[in-house]
Amino acid sequence: MGETNEYPEGFRENTNYEIFVRNRIPSLKNLNSYIIHYKPFKSRRENVRKQYKENNFKPIFVESFDREELTEKETSLFNTDLLNPREISIFMKHMTALRHAYKNNFPYVLVLEDDCLFDNKFSTYLATYIKQLPEEWDMLFLSDAFNFHMSKEEMIRQCINVEGEKKHTNVFKKCLYPTKTQGGGCSKTADAVLYSRKCIEHILAELDLDEYSISHAYDWFLSYVSRVYNMNVYWCEPTIVKHGSQTNHFKDVSYEN
Repeated sequence: MGETNEYPEGFRENTNYEIFVRNRIPSLKNLNSYIIHYKPFKSRRENVRKQYKENNFKPIFVESFDREELTEKETSLFNTDLLNPREISIFMKHMTALRHAYKNNFPYVLVLEDDCLFDNKFSTYLATYIKQLPEEWDMLFLSDAFNFHMSKEEMIRQCINVEGEKKHTNVFKKCLYPTKTQGGGCSKTADAVLYSRKCIEHILAELDLDEYSISHAYDWFLSYVSRVYNMNVYWCEPTIVKHGSQTNHFKDVSYEN
């Protein structure tokens, strides 16, 4: 299991102060957001629509490349000894979202999977986190998948600036390599990720290499490609999305299928 969700003393209070007192929150009205959706999971689609309506922005559903619809040409891009049809389908859907975002010159995009469960202050916190990101960033992971969190010690360390003074932040730079308590790299599934345009450009450049064969599930691929391009990846605390399949919130099909 990852780090428990224990924050430094006063951490939540500082977060609330930033959000509700200083009131410098950018609007999410024009945020472009994609939902990776498997069409048979109809209850998930309705749940997503409800959550987005409550947060006043609209999802773009990615419904192509369901596992039953994959063609031989599409599966030939993958090492099928290592990846099953579900994993290939998820990978193709994520790539569809990123290619669409890149083609349309979106500066950054949010990509969520259809089992996402929003925190009750999701949009407020997300807007705050976007504002706190540095100029050079590539990915921001928003969920608590596998109960992975930044350690208390690391959060405290990154809340001290170069002059030794305390600063406030809820976004923390994540190392790109495996650790004992935080998984095999920078990713913790791909259920809730904010991408910069530069990050998308790197991902697509990697996939568009001649005769490229995909041998990683998508979340593992993100960890791999982040190391290839030495990306600046961040995790947020508090996290604002739960992975509904891992919490058994959805009963339609098991997470493993």
